[in-house]
Amino acid sequence: MKAAIKSIEAKAVNYLLRHIPRTKTSDVFSPSVESAQDEVEDIFTSSSGTKIPVLKHHRYSLKKCWSVFGPVAGLSELKGKGLLSEDDQKYLKDVIGHRTITDSFMNIRARLTPYVEKYSNLFVTTTIPDIGKRLLKPSLETAETLISKKTVQHRALIEKINGLVTGKKISGQDKILEIGYTSGGESIIGFERLGFQAFGIDNFYYDSVKSTSRHEIIRDLTKTKVTFDVGDITTRTGYEEDSLALVYSLSVIEHIADLPAAFDEMFRILRPGGVMFHRYDPFFHIGGAHSHASLDSPWAHMRMNDDDLEHYIRLYRPNEAEVSLPWIKNALNRRHTTNYIQNAVSKAGFKIRLWDVEYVSDAHRALLTPDIISDCLIQNDNITIADLCGKAVSFIAEKPAK
Repeated sequence: MKAAIKSIEAKAVNYLLRHIPRTKTSDVFSPSVESAQDEVEDIFTSSSGTKIPVLKHHRYSLKKCWSVFGPVAGLSELKGKGLLSEDDQKYLKDVIGHRTITDSFMNIRARLTPYVEKYSNLFVTTTIPDIGKRLLKPSLETAETLISKKTVQHRALIEKINGLVTGKKISGQDKILEIGYTSGGESIIGFERLGFQAFGIDNFYYDSVKSTSRHEIIRDLTKTKVTFDVGDITTRTGYEEDSLALVYSLSVIEHIADLPAAFDEMFRILRPGGVMFHRYDPFFHIGGAHSHASLDSPWAHMRMNDDDLEHYIRLYRPNEAEVSLPWIKNALNRRHTTNYIQNAVSKAGFKIRLWDVEYVSDAHRALLTPDIISDCLIQNDNITIADLCGKAVSFIAEKPAK
């Protein structure tokens, strides 16, 4: 059976290379070493007998995975401001390693603590979280630059939506809800700058990220009137039925476990003719494992079951495991394919007006071999080759007018 699958998928790969659109925009990944030429440090054997290479540079070639860990990110930000000693700069380089951090969180915190005490006014919070990328306070200039960029993007999005919907256009003092603001809330403030009544809701990744965060600093700097609520979009929220013109999210729905419940709540709070827009980063593509679940060869995160994934991380990333594994379990959606999401959107009552997929680069697509596809299908027989190659998905769905 497995041989037959591989034969079928070999043909599918050729079809893939001929028919999936090439990336038109710059690739979000910047591989520094081609995986086919990368140094093999070890071979991991999954519980099903699959042999998966552990490549020296693959993981960091996709993303700066070390940057998601608060203590390491803190040292890196201090280095960027020229505040890190020469000795600690060397330590930072060593602790980053070439595919995983090389020291314990306790030791990294010990290096960071004197700086937190000395420059406490620079930090968003002196209680450094295990997970966090930007720990230093932004300046008003930095915040305004990003808000201005988001405002321009939102204006273009509203124009696109208004050209697609059949119901009432979005305009004036309409109410808009953005799901997710742990990165700072600049996007929500961008909607406010366009004249909308803007709200944000976030549940902080099931407490993986603490509620004391950048949005509070930016709220005070900009004097925004945006309402930042803490809540769960998969439950009944405090927003009134039929009250919102737009529900918006960016890199959020891949973190929602119960998507049908989330879409049901969005349907409830949107007005007739209201719209939801989501852009998300699927788990299935070559870099879709979001740093914490990123492994060390192409699509390795898709070639093993959950137990193997935990074993792998504990074996090859012992200093990261105790932080990454709870996050993977609680804050990362690993099963919801394009087909699943489209069905959930439709079953909630929405009409899909636009579905747009940005694919991985040609160089990455060339690494998707028949063996890899077969292994991925064995682990999840609902995925398609398009799922494995789609690195960003955007969609617009409308609540039908009554």
